[in-house]
Amino acid sequence: MRVEILGTGGFENSGLPFNAFLINGHILVDAPPDIIQSLGREGIEPGAIDSIILTHYHGDHFFGMPFMLFHYFTHKEEVQGRQIMVAGPAGLHEKLREVLALAIAPDHPYVEWSLQLPLLSEIGAGSRLTWPDGTWMSFRRSAHSVETYSIIAGEQARGEKPLFVSSSDTRWDSVLEQLAGMQPKMFLCDCNGEGTGGVHMSPAEVAVHLLPLLTPGTTTVATHLPCERPEKDQQYPQGRIHFASCGELFEL
Repeated sequence: MRVEILGTGGFENSGLPFNAFLINGHILVDAPPDIIQSLGREGIEPGAIDSIILTHYHGDHFFGMPFMLFHYFTHKEEVQGRQIMVAGPAGLHEKLREVLALAIAPDHPYVEWSLQLPLLSEIGAGSRLTWPDGTWMSFRRSAHSVETYSIIAGEQARGEKPLFVSSSDTRWDSVLEQLAGMQPKMFLCDCNGEGTGGVHMSPAEVAVHLLPLLTPGTTTVATHLPCERPEKDQQYPQGRIHFASCGELFEL
């Protein structure tokens, strides 16, 4: 499994590209406003993506959908004869219609075209998606202000043990303890918070709560950041939190 980091910034950040990542070159997780720019910076054609997973409908994870779908509208040859899937929490069709209409105009032909293009799949806790290449993905509800899902992913050829977990936006809670117990090879953590008990986890909370539950073989990666942080920050002398950078590729 390949996980490529496209952006690392949270809703409020110091100028980082917004949080998004790509699994196995064709599954995009989240579509922030600058997603077309992030894909271009990494040399990835939007047409290579056949699936978009939306963890929730906050702007830094969802407001790039009008631009992704407009790219497909103006480059129809890239998607001709292909099945594009968009998956997200309850209300997906209505949320897409609303944001597409606001982005351009309710009566623009691309709105109806875009709503008919993808296979829309609503996700919930315990939902499972599979792809022809053997990638599978399931979901757990995150502790966040709107309906949000953490991601568990693996490959059928390597069994049911997950290779990858992403916490999505969340504060620390019992669900993360369960995810840590799965002992994935990589745990991608929301680290937009500061201190303890906030809306988002902080690096300090990851160090105190999450790291003791993971085996040393798990790569713990911080993303959804307010600013770039050096990996060897003195606050984390154990060196087990790796602060993600745009363009990083993890082979699991």
